[in-house]
Amino acid sequence: MTIYIGEDFYNTRLSGELNLNEFTNLQKLDLINPEITTLKLNNCLKLWHLSLSQADNLSNLELSSQAPLRFIHLGGCQITSLDLSAYKCLTRLFLISLPKLTDLVGLEKLPLTELNIKGCGFNLDYLTPIVFLNK
Repeated sequence: MTIYIGEDFYNTRLSGELNLNEFTNLQKLDLINPEITTLKLNNCLKLWHLSLSQADNLSNLELSSQAPLRFIHLGGCQITSLDLSAYKCLTRLFLISLPKLTDLVGLEKLPLTELNIKGCGFNLDYLTPIVFLNK
C-alpha cells in the first residue's frame, strides 16, 4: 500500500496529529507540505519508504523499530532527535533543513549507499568513513 498526499490534495490541508497506525500494510508514504505536528507510524511494520517534504510543523515522528526502512527523506521538520539504529536495511538517507535536529543516533552503523545531509543542527565529525554530498 502506498499513500501519496501532495500540496493539491483536494484543497485539504492535513494538520495536527496524523495517526496511520491502522494502516498495517503501508509500505510507502510521501507527504508534501503537510501541516501536521505529529506523525504516528508505530504499527506500520512493512514501511520501507518514508518521504516528508516541507513538513515545517512536524515535531514528533513515531516509527516502528521493526519497519524495514530503506529510504528516509525528511525536509524542513522540527524534530530534535532521530534514532536510526534499528534500521539495518536503510541505504538512502536525506536530512534537509532540520536545524533543531541535534540528537542523531545510529548513523555510523548503517549500510548507506546514498546520504545527503544539509542544514541540520548536529555534529558530523565522528563520521569520517562516510563521504558527504552536502554537509
